[in-house]
Amino acid sequence: MLAAGWSRVLIAEVTGEAAGAIAGPGEPAGLGLVNFRRTVWSEGPAARPEELYVVPGRRGEGISRALLGAVIDLAREAGAPWRELDTGQYDTAARALYESAGFTNIENDKSHGQMLYYELEL
Repeated sequence: MLAAGWSRVLIAEVTGEAAGAIAGPGEPAGLGLVNFRRTVWSEGPAARPEELYVVPGRRGEGISRALLGAVIDLAREAGAPWRELDTGQYDTAARALYESAGFTNIENDKSHGQMLYYELEL
């Protein structure tokens, strides 16, 4: 998927020392993974951030916000008409980040009805 351009990985690196940091300058502090998929609903691909991770010792420094912004920029550049993601109900930090970036929780939006998530282990 990476070679075909359907996935992109972003690495956040620390650019300066911070007290008690786990990662030093130039070491990875987080990553973002976004997948693109074709859709019948638009000319451009749908963009789905699959992973947004920051090293625990680096959280609270704005790294996740920067990664999310970069993922959104990649989606715009790819011509994606929308970005979709999901997170756990109790992951309040992630939910606050996504909502502050303009994402809407459609599961609580009555116009969409109740959304359900299904999976099948193979």
